[in-house]
Amino acid sequence: MQTAVNAGNFKSDDVSNFFAQTIVTSSKRQKSNCRGSSEACVVQEELSSRWEDLQLSMFLLGNAFRLDAGKPPEKVRQVKEAKAFFSEVEKLQRAMRQGNQDQASKGFVAARAALDVFLNDVDLPPTVDPVYGTSADTKVPSLCQGSFCV
Repeated sequence: MQTAVNAGNFKSDDVSNFFAQTIVTSSKRQKSNCRGSSEACVVQEELSSRWEDLQLSMFLLGNAFRLDAGKPPEKVRQVKEAKAFFSEVEKLQRAMRQGNQDQASKGFVAARAALDVFLNDVDLPPTVDPVYGTSADTKVPSLCQGSFCV
């Protein structure tokens, strides 16, 4: 995504696919054994984006480092760092919507620095590590125990 942002190509697939609603989280289907109108028995398709997925996973991962159950998640250092990263990405998005290449490049650098701080505190390698260069497996495995499957 960095090369596209630095080049000012904000419509590239790398950028648009990251923020676009492309992940199907719930597919459209008819509920079984449903009583009521046909409209009430239909589950609508729900979509999410890689960005929304990243936000949720960073918040949950940061919250996992909470040492005291009485401490609210907002007071956990890793959650604060995740929120700082979210703020930097929102600034990056604003600059891209305005078409400001200079601000977008600076925003990308700031967001990446904030992400590196978060990754360090959750014991993950920094963004320059080659492990992030490989494609992630997005297939959802079928989880079954006996005849019960999720």
